Amino acid sequence: MFPALLFALIVTSCSGGSKTEVVEIDDIIPSSKRDYEYNDSISTENETSDPIIDSLKKILGKDVTLADTDDDRSKNDWTLIPNRFAVDTSVSRGLIVDSNFIDYRTWIYSDSIRTVNALYNWFDCFGDDCEGIVVGDSVNVTKGSFILLSNNYEISFIRSSKDLNFDLWMKIFDKDKKNTPWNYVLRQKPGGEIKWIKKTD
Repeated sequence: MFPALLFALIVTSCSGGSKTEVVEIDDIIPSSKRDYEYNDSISTENETSDPIIDSLKKILGKDVTLADTDDDRSKNDWTLIPNRFAVDTSVSRGLIVDSNFIDYRTWIYSDSIRTVNALYNWFDCFGDDCEGIVVGDSVNVTKGSFILLSNNYEISFIRSSKDLNFDLWMKIFDKDKKNTPWNYVLRQKPGGEIKWIKKTD
């Protein structure tokens, strides 16, 4: 009895007159009309242009080049504390001017409190030997020379084993500075002591 019942079920299920309709996925989900083709080529125009180098070339009237990354002179003995304070933008360049290596760095913060914290924490570990200095200290912190400038949102710093042309660099640093005067300007010549210049104009 059971085999006959099973046979009858199979026959009735297979002999049904219903057709199976094949539906394409595009009929259910409308295709996007958007064009996803894009050009991912990057323009190489002004690819080698660097505003720092361009400014230096214009003011100096001489050749300025980027130092090779494996240049031994690019190894920095200073502990660069500003890197540790959630900097928004940082710029670092090794520059060659008249065969003189210049280490150029700028840190920009969106918050003036972070700028002040970064600067004063750096003063706790400043120079070749990472020694603490106090604002106004006339001490020697490096064998070479450096210039450091700070305003409410930026710390800029250059150093070299040779003397740096202070007036020249101030022209570069002050370029496009409007309503953001430097709060502090520090400079030291090779073998000399730090000179502190508070700028309020």
